[in-house]
Amino acid sequence: MNPLLVIAIACVVLREKLFRGFFFLAPVILGSSVILSFPDLDFSFLHEASAQRLRGISYALIASFLWACSLISAKKLLSEVDSTIVAFWRFSFASTILIIMLAFSQQTAHWNALKDKQFFFSVFYMAFFRGLIATLLYQYGLARVSENIAVFFQPVYLIAAVLLNAYILHESLQVIQFVAAAVVLIAVISFK
Repeated sequence: MNPLLVIAIACVVLREKLFRGFFFLAPVILGSSVILSFPDLDFSFLHEASAQRLRGISYALIASFLWACSLISAKKLLSEVDSTIVAFWRFSFASTILIIMLAFSQQTAHWNALKDKQFFFSVFYMAFFRGLIATLLYQYGLARVSENIAVFFQPVYLIAAVLLNAYILHESLQVIQFVAAAVVLIAVISFK
């Protein structure tokens, strides 16, 4: 879903042209990503969805749209501003929104937990390496490629997530998932 939203917005807002082979590779990557996530192609959970699950799906769709808008906005801004500055403001804006959401949530924040060294270093690690450094690298790369190409690298994250689930949660992988992962990687590498 995200790749299609980003490419549609990029074509309209940034007037980007689609690269040769897009109409072949896009469905291949999207289809392989679906097979990677749902190897049995069993979507019965959608029919049995509770109100809470449907709300979660709605939130995911909204997040997809916001992510697509964020990517396009960042790309437009990167044509005028250095990637380091964009990364700084994106990280700062996201951190501020997160703090505001935490303040207005119905959950109690346990700020005393930051006194625990292990917890503090875990939060620092996630904020610095998975947050700031990842954002810097992302903005640096985004400044050098088109949205059409950048957006289809997202399925590589899906491959990592599936492998981590298999390793950490001891979930078994099916042969079709390995095939789908290989197809995704080959298709992503084929982008020009």
